[in-house]
Amino acid sequence: MSVPGGSVPARDLPFELCKSLLAQVVHSKSGRANNCFTRSIQSSAAGSNMSRTHFAVAIIGAVAFSVAASAQNTGPVIDSVSMRTEMQRYETIYPEFHFHDPGGTVRFIHREITATNSPKPLRVRDGVIEISPEQQMRGAVYTGGWPCGPESYYVTIQAFVMNLDGQKSNVVEYTIHCNRG
Repeated sequence: MSVPGGSVPARDLPFELCKSLLAQVVHSKSGRANNCFTRSIQSSAAGSNMSRTHFAVAIIGAVAFSVAASAQNTGPVIDSVSMRTEMQRYETIYPEFHFHDPGGTVRFIHREITATNSPKPLRVRDGVIEISPEQQMRGAVYTGGWPCGPESYYVTIQAFVMNLDGQKSNVVEYTIHCNRG
């Protein structure tokens, strides 16, 4: 894409698009022949005929454009993991994954055991997430479950969620302590 200043790295594109859009709005309202961003801003500060309202609207519009552009490339994020314990015959630990996804299309959670002192082999399964897109965009909670059994041990697990576009979230690590293990 061509923006004032030449070639732009992909990571800076939303900012440069925002800056370019703002420069065009400032240019069209100020009546200046040069649409260079810094000169347009300087001319408005020096008393051009552009009103403060038009300038504020240009900034707000540019920020909204930047947020929309950057949200399209943002994948899911796990914000935190909290634990809830219930005592039945043995402890059951419920890890609660607090996450959000701007696209609202998270469908899977992948978990992997990274450490344990369990006296027997342990397995963890991937899961399917069925939470509405609207809730995912606002922030959602997926609850897992770990039945401890009678043994005393810990298990450390790494997890991430993935949306239908194949975008993975950040990896979180959490430890479950069964029967004070």
